Amino acid sequence: MPKKWLYGDAGDRIPVKFGDIWSVGDNLFSCGDIEQGAAQSLLAWFGNIPDVFYSDPPWDKGNAKSFRTKAEMSRDVDFGKFLNIIARLTTHTKSYAFVEMGIREFGNLKDSLLNYWPEIVGEYEINYYGNRPCRMAVVGEGFDYPDMNGVDDDKTPFLVAQAAWQKFGNDFYMFDPCIGRGIVAEAALSVGAKVIGNELSNRRLAVTLDKVSNHLGVVPEKVGVL
Repeated sequence: MPKKWLYGDAGDRIPVKFGDIWSVGDNLFSCGDIEQGAAQSLLAWFGNIPDVFYSDPPWDKGNAKSFRTKAEMSRDVDFGKFLNIIARLTTHTKSYAFVEMGIREFGNLKDSLLNYWPEIVGEYEINYYGNRPCRMAVVGEGFDYPDMNGVDDDKTPFLVAQAAWQKFGNDFYMFDPCIGRGIVAEAALSVGAKVIGNELSNRRLAVTLDKVSNHLGVVPEKVGVL
Protein backbone atom coordinates (compact mmCIF):
# COMPACT_ATOMS: atom_id res chain seq x y z
CA MET A 1 0.00 0.00 0.00
CA PRO A 2 1.38 3.48 -0.86
CA LYS A 3 2.62 5.30 2.23
CA LYS A 4 0.22 8.21 1.64
CA TRP A 5 -2.69 5.77 2.08
CA LEU A 6 -1.45 4.75 5.54
CA TYR A 7 -2.58 8.12 6.92
CA GLY A 8 0.23 8.31 9.47
CA ASP A 9 0.88 5.86 12.27
CA ALA A 10 -2.52 5.78 14.02
CA GLY A 11 -3.33 2.52 12.26
CA ASP A 12 -0.21 0.93 13.75
CA ARG A 13 -1.04 2.10 17.26
CA ILE A 14 -4.79 1.36 17.12
CA PRO A 15 -5.27 -2.09 15.52
CA VAL A 16 -8.67 -1.61 13.90
CA LYS A 17 -9.85 -4.52 11.78
CA PHE A 18 -12.63 -4.62 9.20
CA GLY A 19 -15.82 -5.59 11.04
CA ASP A 20 -14.76 -4.10 14.40
CA ILE A 21 -16.84 -1.87 16.65
CA TRP A 22 -14.82 0.53 18.82
CA SER A 23 -15.74 3.02 21.52
CA VAL A 24 -13.97 6.09 22.83
CA GLY A 25 -15.89 7.09 25.91
CA ASP A 26 -19.52 7.48 24.84
CA ASN A 27 -18.58 7.73 21.15
CA LEU A 28 -19.11 4.65 18.99
CA PHE A 29 -17.50 3.66 15.70
CA SER A 30 -17.46 0.73 13.28
CA CYS A 31 -15.22 -0.32 10.42
CA GLY A 32 -17.40 -1.75 7.67
CA ASP A 33 -19.08 -1.40 4.30
CA ILE A 34 -22.34 0.54 4.31
CA GLU A 35 -23.35 -1.34 1.15
CA GLN A 36 -23.26 -4.50 3.28
CA GLY A 37 -25.29 -3.01 6.14
CA ALA A 38 -22.42 -1.87 8.40
CA ALA A 39 -24.00 1.43 9.42
CA GLN A 40 -27.37 -0.19 10.17
CA SER A 41 -25.61 -2.81 12.31
CA LEU A 42 -23.76 -0.07 14.19
CA LEU A 43 -27.02 1.76 14.86
CA ALA A 44 -28.58 -1.45 16.14
CA TRP A 45 -25.59 -1.87 18.49
CA PHE A 46 -25.99 1.78 19.57
CA GLY A 47 -29.65 1.14 20.40
CA ASN A 48 -30.78 4.74 19.99
CA ILE A 49 -31.54 7.30 17.29
CA PRO A 50 -28.81 9.90 16.63
CA ASP A 51 -29.95 13.52 16.77
CA VAL A 52 -28.22 14.90 13.67
CA PHE A 53 -27.00 13.24 10.45
CA TYR A 54 -24.06 14.83 8.65
CA SER A 55 -21.97 13.12 5.98
CA ASP A 56 -19.68 13.75 3.04
CA PRO A 57 -19.85 10.42 1.18
CA PRO A 58 -17.98 9.73 -2.10
CA TRP A 59 -19.03 12.10 -4.85
CA ASP A 60 -19.30 9.74 -7.81
CA LYS A 61 -18.57 6.19 -8.95
CA GLY A 62 -14.88 6.86 -9.57
CA ASN A 63 -14.47 8.53 -6.18
CA ALA A 64 -16.20 5.60 -4.46
CA LYS A 65 -13.95 3.09 -6.21
CA SER A 66 -10.88 5.13 -5.25
CA PHE A 67 -11.80 4.97 -1.57
CA ARG A 68 -12.26 1.22 -1.91
CA THR A 69 -8.84 0.89 -3.50
CA LYS A 70 -7.30 2.81 -0.60
CA ALA A 71 -9.08 0.43 1.78
CA GLU A 72 -7.61 -2.53 -0.16
CA MET A 73 -10.98 -3.77 -1.35
CA SER A 74 -11.38 -2.27 -4.80
CA ARG A 75 -14.46 -3.11 -6.81
CA ASP A 76 -16.91 -1.32 -9.05
CA VAL A 77 -19.73 0.52 -7.33
CA ASP A 78 -23.33 0.83 -8.48
CA PHE A 79 -23.52 4.49 -7.55
CA GLY A 80 -27.29 4.73 -7.88
CA LYS A 81 -27.69 2.00 -5.27
CA PHE A 82 -25.02 3.65 -3.16
CA LEU A 83 -26.92 6.97 -3.15
CA ASN A 84 -30.11 5.17 -2.21
CA ILE A 85 -28.35 3.59 0.78
CA ILE A 86 -27.08 7.01 1.89
CA ALA A 87 -30.57 8.46 1.47
CA ARG A 88 -32.12 5.66 3.51
CA LEU A 89 -29.53 6.15 6.25
CA THR A 90 -30.55 9.81 6.57
CA THR A 91 -33.85 8.63 8.01
CA HIS A 92 -31.95 7.53 11.14
CA THR A 93 -32.01 10.95 12.78
CA LYS A 94 -34.27 12.85 15.16
CA SER A 95 -33.86 16.16 13.31
CA TYR A 96 -32.00 17.28 10.20
CA ALA A 97 -29.83 15.31 7.79
CA PHE A 98 -27.05 17.12 5.88
CA VAL A 99 -25.38 15.42 2.91
CA GLU A 100 -22.55 16.82 0.79
CA MET A 101 -22.19 15.74 -2.83
CA GLY A 102 -20.28 16.62 -5.97
CA ILE A 103 -22.06 18.69 -8.59
CA ARG A 104 -22.38 15.83 -11.10
CA GLU A 105 -24.36 13.57 -8.77
CA PHE A 106 -26.20 16.21 -6.73
CA GLY A 107 -29.45 15.88 -8.69
CA ASN A 108 -29.38 12.10 -8.25
CA LEU A 109 -28.74 12.55 -4.52
CA LYS A 110 -31.81 14.76 -4.25
CA ASP A 111 -33.91 12.24 -6.17
CA SER A 112 -32.74 9.51 -3.78
CA LEU A 113 -33.52 11.63 -0.71
CA LEU A 114 -37.02 12.30 -2.03
CA ASN A 115 -37.67 8.57 -1.94
CA TYR A 116 -37.68 8.93 1.86
CA TRP A 117 -38.46 12.57 2.63
CA PRO A 118 -41.33 14.82 1.50
CA GLU A 119 -39.02 17.67 0.44
CA ILE A 120 -35.48 19.02 0.32
CA VAL A 121 -35.55 21.81 2.91
CA GLY A 122 -32.14 23.28 2.05
CA GLU A 123 -29.68 23.39 -0.84
CA TYR A 124 -26.28 25.07 -0.54
CA GLU A 125 -23.37 25.79 -2.85
CA ILE A 126 -20.37 24.99 -0.69
CA ASN A 127 -16.67 24.50 -1.46
CA TYR A 128 -14.14 21.69 -1.14
CA TYR A 129 -10.59 22.76 -0.22
CA GLY A 130 -11.56 26.36 -0.84
CA ASN A 131 -11.87 26.27 -4.61
CA ARG A 132 -13.73 23.16 -5.79
CA PRO A 133 -17.50 23.71 -5.82
CA CYS A 134 -19.78 21.06 -4.36
CA ARG A 135 -23.31 21.00 -2.97
CA MET A 136 -25.17 20.20 0.22
CA ALA A 137 -28.73 18.92 0.54
CA VAL A 138 -30.71 19.14 3.77
CA VAL A 139 -33.81 17.16 4.79
CA GLY A 140 -35.76 16.95 8.03
CA GLU A 141 -36.53 19.54 10.69
CA GLY A 142 -35.66 20.24 14.28
CA PHE A 143 -33.50 23.36 14.79
CA ASP A 144 -32.38 26.56 13.10
CA TYR A 145 -29.16 26.26 11.10
CA PRO A 146 -27.19 28.93 9.20
CA ASP A 147 -27.02 29.79 5.52
CA MET A 148 -23.95 27.88 4.32
CA ASN A 149 -23.64 29.16 0.76
CA GLY A 150 -19.99 29.78 -0.08
CA VAL A 151 -18.66 28.07 3.06
CA ASP A 152 -15.87 25.50 2.81
CA ASP A 153 -16.81 21.94 3.75
CA ASP A 154 -14.19 21.80 6.50
CA LYS A 155 -16.27 24.42 8.33
CA THR A 156 -19.87 23.40 7.58
CA PRO A 157 -19.99 20.48 10.08
CA PHE A 158 -18.88 22.89 12.82
CA LEU A 159 -21.64 25.35 11.90
CA VAL A 160 -24.20 22.54 12.06
CA ALA A 161 -22.83 21.31 15.39
CA GLN A 162 -23.00 24.81 16.83
CA ALA A 163 -26.59 25.21 15.64
CA ALA A 164 -27.53 21.81 17.11
CA TRP A 165 -25.90 22.84 20.39
CA GLN A 166 -28.25 25.83 20.53
CA LYS A 167 -31.16 23.38 20.35
CA PHE A 168 -29.93 20.36 22.32
CA GLY A 169 -27.11 21.64 24.51
CA ASN A 170 -24.24 19.16 24.55
CA ASP A 171 -26.55 16.18 24.99
CA PHE A 172 -26.76 15.05 21.38
CA TYR A 173 -25.17 12.65 18.89
CA MET A 174 -24.04 13.40 15.35
CA PHE A 175 -24.12 10.39 13.01
CA ASP A 176 -21.85 9.98 9.98
CA PRO A 177 -21.86 6.65 8.06
CA CYS A 178 -18.76 7.73 6.07
CA ILE A 179 -16.76 9.30 8.88
CA GLY A 180 -13.37 9.12 7.19
CA ARG A 181 -10.66 10.77 9.25
CA GLY A 182 -13.11 12.44 11.57
CA ILE A 183 -14.13 16.00 10.69
CA VAL A 184 -17.71 15.35 11.83
CA ALA A 185 -16.33 13.81 15.02
CA GLU A 186 -14.24 16.93 15.59
CA ALA A 187 -17.29 19.11 15.00
CA ALA A 188 -19.37 17.20 17.54
CA LEU A 189 -16.59 17.26 20.13
CA SER A 190 -16.09 21.00 19.63
CA VAL A 191 -19.46 21.66 21.30
CA GLY A 192 -19.23 18.85 23.84
CA ALA A 193 -21.52 16.54 21.89
CA LYS A 194 -20.91 12.92 20.88
CA VAL A 195 -20.56 11.05 17.61
CA ILE A 196 -21.41 7.70 16.10
CA GLY A 197 -19.76 6.80 12.82
CA ASN A 198 -18.76 4.14 10.33
CA GLU A 199 -15.77 4.02 7.98
CA LEU A 200 -14.73 1.57 5.27
CA SER A 201 -10.96 1.90 5.82
CA ASN A 202 -9.49 0.58 9.05
CA ARG A 203 -6.57 3.00 8.88
CA ARG A 204 -8.74 6.04 8.26
CA LEU A 205 -10.97 5.02 11.16
CA ALA A 206 -7.88 4.67 13.36
CA VAL A 207 -7.11 8.34 12.65
CA THR A 208 -10.60 9.29 13.85
CA LEU A 209 -10.25 7.16 16.98
CA ASP A 210 -6.90 8.78 17.69
CA LYS A 211 -8.37 12.30 17.36
CA VAL A 212 -11.29 11.52 19.65
CA SER A 213 -8.97 9.81 22.14
CA ASN A 214 -6.64 12.80 22.25
CA HIS A 215 -9.53 15.21 22.69
CA LEU A 216 -11.17 13.28 25.54
CA GLY A 217 -8.13 11.69 27.14
CA VAL A 218 -9.83 8.29 26.82
CA VAL A 219 -8.20 5.18 25.38
CA PRO A 220 -10.02 3.61 22.38
CA GLU A 221 -11.49 0.18 23.14
CA LYS A 222 -12.74 -2.56 20.85
CA VAL A 223 -16.21 -3.43 22.12
CA GLY A 224 -17.68 -5.79 19.52
CA VAL A 225 -18.03 -6.84 15.92
CA LEU A 226 -20.61 -6.05 13.28
